[in-house]
Amino acid sequence: MFPIGDLEKPQVRELAQSLGIRVYAKKDSQEICFVEDGKLKEFLNELTGNHASCEGEILTTAGEVIGKHRGISFYTIGQRKGLGISYPTPLYVVNINSKKNQLIVGSNEELFSSYLIANNINLFIHEKIENLEGLKLSAKTRSRDKFHPCNIRILEDDKIKIDFTEEKVRAITPGQGVVLYNINKEVVASGFIVK
Repeated sequence: MFPIGDLEKPQVRELAQSLGIRVYAKKDSQEICFVEDGKLKEFLNELTGNHASCEGEILTTAGEVIGKHRGISFYTIGQRKGLGISYPTPLYVVNINSKKNQLIVGSNEELFSSYLIANNINLFIHEKIENLEGLKLSAKTRSRDKFHPCNIRILEDDKIKIDFTEEKVRAITPGQGVVLYNINKEVVASGFIVK
C-alpha cells in the first residue's frame, strides 16, 4: 500500500508523468524517491551550485591525513567502499566534520557506541517526556536494525540520552532517526540523533 490521500501508487505515477516529473516510472527502491538511481551526485551539485563536490581531507582518528574525499555529501557513517584510499587495514567512515569539510576514518571497532543523544522527541503513547525514564524500552537506529534494549535519561525538555544495556550499537549516525519501542513492540517515541 502506498496511499497519498486516496491515491494509490499507479495513480501517483500517472499524475507524476502528467506533471513532467522525470522519475515517474522509477522502480521501487530504498533510495531517495525523487532522484534517479545513480544520479545523487548530479542532483546535489545542481541544487548546491557544485558545492556538494567540494573536496576535503580524509583523516584517521589519530589525525593523520591520508587522502582527499570528493565531497562529504557522498559519504555516510559506517561506509567502507568508495573511499578511494589505500591503507594497511580496512577503514570506515567514523565521523564527518562538516565545519572543517573533513572525513574521519577508523577501524570497525571505532564505529560502536554504548549510547546516543537524541532531540526533537515525538511522543506517541505518553504525554510527557519524563514518562520515558524507567521504562523497559528498545531502540532502533535504522529501519532494518534489530531491537536494542536501552535505558532513557532526560537531559533537557526535548533531549534524551539512550544508553544501550546489552551491547554497543554500530554506526550511529547524527541526523538519522531513532525509534523507541515498548515490550509489545509498539512505538513509544522517536527523535533525531544528535550524537
